[in-house]
Amino acid sequence: MLLQELKIIKTKSMKLSEVKKHLFESFIIFCEENNFKINKGNFKISSKSKEGEFGITFLENHWFDEIQLMPEVFVDLNEINQIIRKFNPNFWHTYNMNLKQLEFWMERKFWDEFEPDDKEKFKIFNYEENIITTSNQIIELYNSYGKQYIQNYSTPGGVDKLMNSDLLSPVQSHENFDSAWWHTAGFHTQSFVGLVAAKLSRTDSDYLEIAQIYFDKIMQHKKDETMYEHKIEEFLQLYNYLK
Repeated sequence: MLLQELKIIKTKSMKLSEVKKHLFESFIIFCEENNFKINKGNFKISSKSKEGEFGITFLENHWFDEIQLMPEVFVDLNEINQIIRKFNPNFWHTYNMNLKQLEFWMERKFWDEFEPDDKEKFKIFNYEENIITTSNQIIELYNSYGKQYIQNYSTPGGVDKLMNSDLLSPVQSHENFDSAWWHTAGFHTQSFVGLVAAKLSRTDSDYLEIAQIYFDKIMQHKKDETMYEHKIEEFLQLYNYLK
């Protein structure tokens, strides 16, 4: 259900804490409908189970006259994350994607077709209508794209498809719709998630093929000095652990 009415006291300059408060108020019905709980401290709404957690997390920038929100759909699978965090304690989500970006990916549109100011942000200029409009747009994007995204890729096999479909492709960029570029912070993250997801969901021979591809690419990064040494070492520790 979209937000129909939200009572907000108009202030001359709304603080970030006030925007968060009113934004969460606008999501109450949406959360009830989707079995989400509001997490004010971590600025997210999500659902947890024994398998993991999924939902929407909010990144933000706070400027003098506006607040920028970047909502991201995220999935955390315990089976994958627990292995990765043995070697990368600061690992964040199994995968995540900005909601505006997700629409482009699922509609098979090139990322460069975004207008620069519209790429990832919702802008709130401290007015009531900005929060209402932003809430409705986030809800629409989640219902149209976020739910399906999570349903399609919420198992180790689904994550394997998401991360490893592009490994044999000569083009790994935002122009390749099968590229894990869309869902991760970079190849280092893809190599961790893709390797573990393949181990959990593929046959031994299929896994070894994927593992060798990742190993070779990481070694090429090492040779070219295009990846931090500690990231290479983390991958090699994980690679040897999964043998």
